[in-house]
Amino acid sequence: MKIFEGRYQNSFMNLSISKKIILLMALFTVMLALSWSTLLVYLNNQFLKSENMAFLQESLGKAKKEMVRECHTTQAIANYYVMMPEIQRLVQMGNQYQPAYINSRILKAASQNPAFIGLAFYNKTGDVIDYISLDVAFDPINQTEISGRPFERLMDGECEYIWEYIDHTDQLYMKNERSDRLCLWHVICDIVSAQPIGVVAISLDSQELLFSEGKNKERNGLIMLDSRGKMAMGNDALAEMGDLQRKMLLQCAQRGADYTTISIGKRSYYAISSDIPDVPLTLYALSLIQNDQLNMVILPLNFIISSVLFFLLLFPIYYLLSRIITQPLMQLHRSIQQFSAGNFDANIHFKYNDEIGQLGRAFNNMVKENKRLIDQSYALKLRQKEAELNALQAQINPHFLYNLI
Repeated sequence: MKIFEGRYQNSFMNLSISKKIILLMALFTVMLALSWSTLLVYLNNQFLKSENMAFLQESLGKAKKEMVRECHTTQAIANYYVMMPEIQRLVQMGNQYQPAYINSRILKAASQNPAFIGLAFYNKTGDVIDYISLDVAFDPINQTEISGRPFERLMDGECEYIWEYIDHTDQLYMKNERSDRLCLWHVICDIVSAQPIGVVAISLDSQELLFSEGKNKERNGLIMLDSRGKMAMGNDALAEMGDLQRKMLLQCAQRGADYTTISIGKRSYYAISSDIPDVPLTLYALSLIQNDQLNMVILPLNFIISSVLFFLLLFPIYYLLSRIITQPLMQLHRSIQQFSAGNFDANIHFKYNDEIGQLGRAFNNMVKENKRLIDQSYALKLRQKEAELNALQAQINPHFLYNLI
C-alpha cells in the first residue's frame, strides 16, 4: 500500500502545476457532482415518502370509515334482533328446550351484509338454539364449556355486546370451522323483565370485510391483525408476511409510531396503523417502497448530467486559475533560466502583491544583490591589480635610477 501511494504520489507531484490544477479541479467536479446527485436522490426519496404517506393516510382513513360503517350496520341488525317478537319467542322456546328455528325474515336482516357468513342464537345455558352457516361450518360449541368467553360476560350483565375475532383454528365457535370470522356477540334481554335470556352471534367473514366483490381494488395494501399477530384480513400479495413482520407491525401500533418499514420477501413497504373502535383488530395500510429501483436509474443519470453541467459552469474558473497561477510562474521560470545563462540584468515585474508577486520581487532583489556583489568583486579585483602594478613600478624605479648613475 505504501509503495502504491508513494508511486502515484511521486507521479502526481512530478506533474506540472497546470496539470495538477486540472486534475484537482476534475476531482473536485466529480465530488461536487456526486454530492449533488446524492442530495437530489435524498430529496426525491423524501418526496416519494411524503407521497406514500399521504396515499397511506387516505387509504387507511377510507378503509377505517368503511369498517366502522360495517360494524355499526351489524350492531344495528343485532339491536333489531333483540326487539323482534320472533327472536323473543325463539329464545324463550330455546330456554325451555323446545324446537325453534330461524325463519327467512330473521335471516334476511343479517344477510344484507356481503361479508355475512353465520348466525347463531344461544339460550341462557350456552347451548345453540339454531344456527345458519353459509361457509358450511358445523358442530357448534356450548359457550359455557370454555372459560373467558364473551357469552359469560354478556349473561353477567357486564356489557351489551362484544366484538371477537375467531381464527378458524381456534375452535371457539364451531368444532369444524371453515373461515376466519369477526363475530358480534349481543345479549338478548326479556322485554318485560329486562333480564338476559340468551345471546345472538352474527359472524362476518374477515377476509371479505374490505375485499368483497365491488370493493375498491386500490385497497390491496390493507391488512388486519389481531392482538396475537394473526392476519384477520389480507390479500395474496402480502401472504408471504411472516411472524417477525407481524410482530413489528404490532409493536409499531403499540408504540403509536407514525409509520414503520418492513420487508416481505424481496420487497420493502411503508406501513401505518389505526385501531378500530370496539373491534379487537388493528387495521394496517402498506405501500411498496420503490426508492431502491428508482435510485439505480436516477443516481447514475444525475451523476452524469451533474458532472457535465458542473464542468461547463466551472470551466471559466479553471481557465482563470490557470492564467492567474501558471503564467506568472512560467514567466518567473524564464527569468531564472535567463539569469542562469548569464543574463545578470534579468528582471521580472508582477502587478499584484500576492505570494507569486512576493516571489518575483525576491527574485529581483536577488538579481540586484548578485549584480552588486559582482560589481563590488570586480572593483576590488581592479583595485588589487592597480595596487600590484603600483608596487611593481615602485620596485622598478630605484633600479632604473641606479643604473643610470
